[in-house]
Amino acid sequence: MTAVEVASRQQNHRDGTSRSRRSDRISTLVSRQTAIAATVLLACSFNAGLALVNANGAALNSSVVIACEGALTASALVLGIDGRRPDKIKWVLLCVAIVGFNIANGFGSGAFDPKFIRDVLLIPVFVLLGLSSAPGDLLRVTVKLQWLVLAVMLFEAIRPDDFGRLFNVMSYYINTRGFQAESFWNGDSDLFVSATRPGERFLFASLNIHRLSSIFLEPVSLGNYCVLVAMIMIVCWSSLSLRQRVFFCISDAMILVGCDGRFATVSIVLMLAVRFVAPLMPRFSNVLYLPGILGVSAIVVNLFHISPLGDDFPSRTAGSITALSHLTPAGLLGYSGPFSYNVMDSGIAYLVYSQSLCGAAVIWAFIALGMPQRDRLAQVMLHAISLYFTMNLLISYSVFSIKTAALLWFGYGHIARHSGYYLRGRSIPLFTGPTVERRSGELMPSGRTA
Repeated sequence: MTAVEVASRQQNHRDGTSRSRRSDRISTLVSRQTAIAATVLLACSFNAGLALVNANGAALNSSVVIACEGALTASALVLGIDGRRPDKIKWVLLCVAIVGFNIANGFGSGAFDPKFIRDVLLIPVFVLLGLSSAPGDLLRVTVKLQWLVLAVMLFEAIRPDDFGRLFNVMSYYINTRGFQAESFWNGDSDLFVSATRPGERFLFASLNIHRLSSIFLEPVSLGNYCVLVAMIMIVCWSSLSLRQRVFFCISDAMILVGCDGRFATVSIVLMLAVRFVAPLMPRFSNVLYLPGILGVSAIVVNLFHISPLGDDFPSRTAGSITALSHLTPAGLLGYSGPFSYNVMDSGIAYLVYSQSLCGAAVIWAFIALGMPQRDRLAQVMLHAISLYFTMNLLISYSVFSIKTAALLWFGYGHIARHSGYYLRGRSIPLFTGPTVERRSGELMPSGRTA
């Protein structure tokens, strides 16, 4: 064998080894993106699966729900912190700060409650997961969720009795959440307590259907999900084809009518306004939303003597202001944690009572300032999330539910990293997974699909 032949054979061997290694790296990256998408999908839908088991198999308890949610949160954290990115450091530090503060506060007050850690830890954990995602992953996850939510919602609307027997939402919440049977005022229904609102529907009163819940099992979370889909659609509009735009618009309108959400309706109108107003506002002016809206609400509630006893926007807002006005010095320091369960109708009061005023301010600062406003889409997303989070805190605790928090904070992290990708208006096929492209000599997840 000549020297030329030997050199050629060695070069072929090196090329083959290089191709094999590159193939292994591509497989690893694609598998990781699949795991990220699966984590978000399961976080949004696992309660429906557990309700099926509870209604048709063994009766479950709260420990099963806690274990499933803990496993999904741990999966999101492991996938999120994998990879060296400078923009992840602050969110990892927030995770550490949340755990450390709550442990120290628990020892100081003698009332440690892991739930207080869980509720706010979802924020940095799923932001980290979004920062680890590939371009287009947010839309691919959302469209899969949308089809699933729409299909189950239509089944619920057409066959409500079968839906009730299949999921038995009332039994699931009694077994796993500590609800009392007396809390479900409509004894003829197996649905969630708020699925049958006394009086007429808010939207299309002539429709002879209850407030639908789909995989979320209760209408409030379905309404919150509807707002998040509208937010994602508005931000990623230029990357959607005509068919995709039509699908999202029609399906989200159907879900909005189905859940009959008052908050969802108002929020979607505000999201549309944010789309045009946010790019004109000063950078990080969104940081004023929470203190500003709280201040204005306090003035209005006291000026017009609004009662906190009703079940509409003004009354729930008045309830939040009343709860905050009763804060003691111990409550400001987070030493009134057990009392948090008495103010769960107010997300902002619950946040302050469980995390302290300082802790709540730090969490808000991370949310309001944590996304670099590199371009118009990042501005719109940050303003939309800040406004949604603020409004939700005023009237409910639902913003801390993993059923919608997973998608919300995953979207935050995803747009923080990939807003420029959507700004270019690159069309994204939504039913296939990511491939890998080379950027600057390094293999990176790609928005193009196989």
